[in-house]
Amino acid sequence: KNLNRYILPLCNPVGKYNIKIFGNQHWPVPQYCGYARDETIRKMMSSAKIVPAIHEPQLNRYGMEVQSRVFNAIVCKTCVISDYVEGLHKDFFPNKEILMFDNPSDYHDAIDYFLKNEDERINYINKLYDIVINEHTFDVRVKQIMNMLLFDKEYHV
Repeated sequence: KNLNRYILPLCNPVGKYNIKIFGNQHWPVPQYCGYARDETIRKMMSSAKIVPAIHEPQLNRYGMEVQSRVFNAIVCKTCVISDYVEGLHKDFFPNKEILMFDNPSDYHDAIDYFLKNEDERINYINKLYDIVINEHTFDVRVKQIMNMLLFDKEYHV
């Protein structure tokens, strides 16, 4: 449902955006390029100006899970624009550093803005990259878990 609302309108007219869609299921648009192997996804994300992060409707509703695509694209140093998921805001970007929109019109406007304003897009990419590298890597998570287990009295038996 959300892909139909957020992504498919960007595919028409053909050629307005340089869209390439990859996935394991066929899309009903000429921009669909087929399945992408894991080894090539990083290169594709790194070469993209913008990588959309669109979540399933239940994630928008309940906000408890976030796509790994958000973080994968950020560390590939590309611009990520997401639909609104409370967990993404609350748990990872509490100062609203990542752009999230709860309607396709504002989402599409943000895409147009960043395609036209390269300096702003690069600043946004670098800001998100620094946040993820400093606060949201596996190493950081393991250290947090170990600190909870070792030093938080609630977790001691």
